[in-house]
Amino acid sequence: MRVAPIFFLYLLFISQLLLSCNGDSEKLPVSNEAVASKELLALIQIGDSLYDSQKFDSSYYYFTKAKSIALNEKNIKKIVYCIFNMADINQKQGDYISSESAATEALPYLKEIKNPNYAWNIYVILGVNYLHKYDYNKSLLYYEKAYQLKTDKLRKLNTQNNKAVVYMEQGSYDSAIEIFDYLCVQNEIQTDPESYARILNNLGLCHEANDPKKALSYYRRCFNIYKSTNNEWGLIGNYVNQSKHFQKTNRKLSKHYASKAYELATKWNSSNDRMNALIALIHSSTGTDLKKYSLKYVALNDSITKQKQIAKNQFAKVKYDSSLAKRENEILKSQKITAQLELEQEKYKKLLSYLLITLVLIISIVIYYYLLYRSKIEKSKAIYKSETRISKKLHDELANEIYQTITMVESKNLAYKENKEELLNNLDIIYSQIRNISYQNRIINTDETFAEFLKQMINTYNSSAIQIIMKDLNVINWNNISAAQKITVYRVLQELLVNMKKHSQSSFVVISFTSLATEIQIDYSDNGIGINPEKISSKNGLKNAENRLKSIKGSLSYSSILDKGFKASITFPTT
Repeated sequence: MRVAPIFFLYLLFISQLLLSCNGDSEKLPVSNEAVASKELLALIQIGDSLYDSQKFDSSYYYFTKAKSIALNEKNIKKIVYCIFNMADINQKQGDYISSESAATEALPYLKEIKNPNYAWNIYVILGVNYLHKYDYNKSLLYYEKAYQLKTDKLRKLNTQNNKAVVYMEQGSYDSAIEIFDYLCVQNEIQTDPESYARILNNLGLCHEANDPKKALSYYRRCFNIYKSTNNEWGLIGNYVNQSKHFQKTNRKLSKHYASKAYELATKWNSSNDRMNALIALIHSSTGTDLKKYSLKYVALNDSITKQKQIAKNQFAKVKYDSSLAKRENEILKSQKITAQLELEQEKYKKLLSYLLITLVLIISIVIYYYLLYRSKIEKSKAIYKSETRISKKLHDELANEIYQTITMVESKNLAYKENKEELLNNLDIIYSQIRNISYQNRIINTDETFAEFLKQMINTYNSSAIQIIMKDLNVINWNNISAAQKITVYRVLQELLVNMKKHSQSSFVVISFTSLATEIQIDYSDNGIGINPEKISSKNGLKNAENRLKSIKGSLSYSSILDKGFKASITFPTT
């Protein structure tokens, strides 16, 4: 049984926390900095006011502007305060990823603030985000961090409650019950009827699976408190829970409670509560009533989805405008810095004019030695360029694969067969990439000796286990073939032979060359185990060969039957 998380203490204390953070400001002496600080405080005040009015998109905009000024002033407390509010607003909009990102941005600043309440706010925000993202371990981690802080008892009770909610979501009801039982006997809870009733309600949910009678007794006690305090908001959830409780044992009573919940939710115009009540009514109804409530549910769900999308779009625009303003501010700063640099440059113009004469002399000497050793320098540049290109290929093509392999070796038990196979597969990919880089950097003779050079390469794959026959290699007039085409033929045949030797288990290979009127055709065939075309990936050698041939307007076609060999045909134009 899954239950909806109820952050009663979190919601109860949040306004107090905002006020306590805001109260840390100190009066500054009148100066240019004081003007900026007054602007900062004014922006925060507007953001707070809009937040209290639930105009979250506008509030976010002002907190973003305030954060920018706080960063300029290096006012750490105000930076964290603004970030907290931005993360909280993102969370209220259901954007838990952005909320997590914002809250994480505050973490480096927390060690510079002595007041633990700032860290507590950020940790709780992160705990709630991870709970909604179903990352329960991280949620518990940040709640525990919040609990270990030297804060007041109310915050510690709040943290305990939130941990219990996570346990409920995990289905660890015994752990949740232990915490809720502890909270029930705390004076701060017992003197607050609303909080006490919600804990009783949560205890009912925890006992529902294993002890329905006990669950019902908690629902009844919760109901009596809400009834005596005329708390109709609380009664809605209580009615829904009682309706679910009786769904299997007394559908009539279940429908009665669901109807009660729907009436109050409609009265208070609470869309989410109406949805929950309609779900309960659907489960407890049959016939025409079932159809009626189902249609109401669909219509209400569509309406809520539409309203959420409208709000989401509005909020996205505000976030975009905020980021745009930030970029414009950065541009203005850049322009200011540029102007300052120009002034500095003007000051040193005279000095530069004297240095220029010296520089000309030095350049003349450098040019002299450059001309003297130009040949040597050009050669060094060529070597450096080649090394840089190879280094770049190694970094771009191998770094990620090697890092992933190292991570896999560190995190997985190689005693398991599947992990060994994964390691071997990763090593094979790395080997293939190294081999490709090596082949790509090998010098290929494209002069009149190309035919003999190609023949030598093919013969290197001959062995006692593999016989390779070449037919009519010298029929081709290789002098009429461009250097680029020769290199492509060499690389494609090399790729086919490498695949043959690694995968095909062939013992016999035939490569025949044919010169047609306007094109060259090279046919390859072996008697290996064949290949499944569906398993050819973008990293496969055949795909690489196809891409190479496309660069010279050629093509590669192939056919294969498992256990009956592999055939390929290479064609490219002679002009």
